[in-house]
Amino acid sequence: FMPGTGKRYGVHAASSPASQIKGGMQKIVADFKLWNHIPDYHQRIKFVFATYNAGHSPIQKAQKRATEKGLNPLLWDNNVELVLSQRKGRRVASYVKEVYHRYQTLKSLYE
Repeated sequence: FMPGTGKRYGVHAASSPASQIKGGMQKIVADFKLWNHIPDYHQRIKFVFATYNAGHSPIQKAQKRATEKGLNPLLWDNNVELVLSQRKGRRVASYVKEVYHRYQTLKSLYE
């Protein structure tokens, strides 16, 4: 966690792993609610992961740029992802792809 974000979720550098996991899950739930206007569940999850990694503001700015370019601001894949990658490099897009893959793998184990 960045220090400001960590404070919001009761997490700091010396927090136990359990506290950090709990704080991380609280942030993911908050981010999921933040993107409630994205109708497609899988796209919404990708926005959540992007926000967890890069912060809300950069993702919102990428949505705005996507709209300006005629792309769909509610789709991560090949839309907001593309715009963000052009401006900031592939770091966030790679993170989202990797975490989403892990999420899908773990989810399939429990279905």
